[in-house]
Amino acid sequence: MIEDGTRYQRSGGGNRFPAVDLALVDTRVAGAVEAGLLEPGLGRRVCFVARLLSGQRLSGETLAGALGVSRAAVHKYVVSLRSAGLGLESAPGSGYQLGEWGDLLLPEIVLPVLLGSPPRPRPGLDLGLPYLYTSAIGSTNAWLKEEAEQGIPGGAVAVTDHQVDGRGRLGRAWISEAAKDITFSVLLRPGIPPAEAPRLVFASALAVSETVAALGLETRAGIKWPNDVLVDGRKVCGILSEASMDMDRLHWVVIGLGLNVNSRPDQALRAQDLPAGRPLPTSLAQCLASPLLRGPLFVELVRRLGRRWLQVERGQWDEVLAACRELDVLRGKPVRVSSGQGGRPPLVGTGGGFGPDGELVVIEKNGATTMVVAGDVTLAY
Repeated sequence: MIEDGTRYQRSGGGNRFPAVDLALVDTRVAGAVEAGLLEPGLGRRVCFVARLLSGQRLSGETLAGALGVSRAAVHKYVVSLRSAGLGLESAPGSGYQLGEWGDLLLPEIVLPVLLGSPPRPRPGLDLGLPYLYTSAIGSTNAWLKEEAEQGIPGGAVAVTDHQVDGRGRLGRAWISEAAKDITFSVLLRPGIPPAEAPRLVFASALAVSETVAALGLETRAGIKWPNDVLVDGRKVCGILSEASMDMDRLHWVVIGLGLNVNSRPDQALRAQDLPAGRPLPTSLAQCLASPLLRGPLFVELVRRLGRRWLQVERGQWDEVLAACRELDVLRGKPVRVSSGQGGRPPLVGTGGGFGPDGELVVIEKNGATTMVVAGDVTLAY
């Protein structure tokens, strides 16, 4: 659970250091390096930062001894991390101390926290390994799909601070602001039938909604079928899944998420750029009237995603679906569903909840019930 929403805010103690199990970090990093999931130099920097997450000032000699490296290597880590934007304070004779850290999505910052607290989603799966990070890229989904075809293992995460060519459903553009939002994709190789792949999207929306709700937005967050998370009726997160499958086997699924954290998406878009009846998006900072720290929020989101995805893999879909139904923002509301096929009139009716496989139930004016498996839905005021 998120202990306190202010933990992620820049004011009110938002830069507190997380509790990290150093032995667990060292063990997981060593295993990842041995398996080829983590480059050795990056692994050593992860272990280096993990020790500074205690919040204490540590000497170069102490750090070198703990990591089994030279003092020169410690200095090299410091130079590398500072150049990447990490706040590392030092004073002659007193050692190093970690300063501002919480708004960065660097692997050196995220992995110590992600790997340093149990439990892992399931044996053999560490979400975030490998951790692919770049400051800017066209699309994290496209990046991770290429890696998936090359055999990269499930659990891999592709993260960027600026996605310049993001996509949403139906080919729409997804706009994110540099160093303001959380934009990433995760590769899964789940042992479920191809027909159950859409359940992973519902589980994703549920995990995002729960993460957002725990910030103090419990009564304001909800799921808009099939893959959006709203706060106060305005979009804060979009989800795009892409998969490789055949009739009998689901090879992989890439799930991309764009969470508006500190940006102003309402200024980046105009009402006329959206489908009729769809309000301008918002961000968590706008909803909370306070900016948030992205690092710990990202870690919490990945953990919740892992737990919900694991439920789908374990056949606990009914539990996931029940939780999604509680957050359904379209139930009982007038809706219009477009199929995207030219010449076909939209389906108009009232949202009747989610069907047994996540379909959108629409109750038409004549009382007929239609189960929608694909389409674009807006409120029909």
